[in-house]
Amino acid sequence: MSKKRKGGCRGRKSAREKTKIRELDRYDALGYGRDLEYLGRLSFLSEGTRAWIEARMYELREKANVYEHRLGGFLMERKVEFIHQAPFVFRPRTIYFCDFYIPSLRIAVEVDGNYHDGPEMRARDAERDANFRSIGIRVVRVANAETLDAKMLALRLSQYLKLPCVRPGL
Repeated sequence: MSKKRKGGCRGRKSAREKTKIRELDRYDALGYGRDLEYLGRLSFLSEGTRAWIEARMYELREKANVYEHRLGGFLMERKVEFIHQAPFVFRPRTIYFCDFYIPSLRIAVEVDGNYHDGPEMRARDAERDANFRSIGIRVVRVANAETLDAKMLALRLSQYLKLPCVRPGL
């Protein structure tokens, strides 16, 4: 008989983690009207392209990783309104989806894993960020590890989201 590891089997989510995930899913579901209003700005695209963008947005939401759920929970706790996986069209064939777009502040928050550290991804991210800057949107990149500690995340995002500053160690 094998011993069970503390915290359960690998791949299983704790009840608290499942609750956090449900919170972001619930936020997304309740924001359906907001989504339709936001997607309405893409009326210049063909119906097929708009349908693909909407389907892709919902697909990306369903595939959100635990780090996205943590950041989404952080934003919800602070009553920051956002659009999860907001689409942006820069050229007919250049479509980006922001992890979290905060329209009131014109800020896109991206949750980046280790694969963003490679030179190819850095170049792609720099081009993407330049496209967003060209339309007046600031991109804030948050590493996966930064989402694990709410105080660290608050410190990291306070200057952009106009949150009260949190001093380390408090």
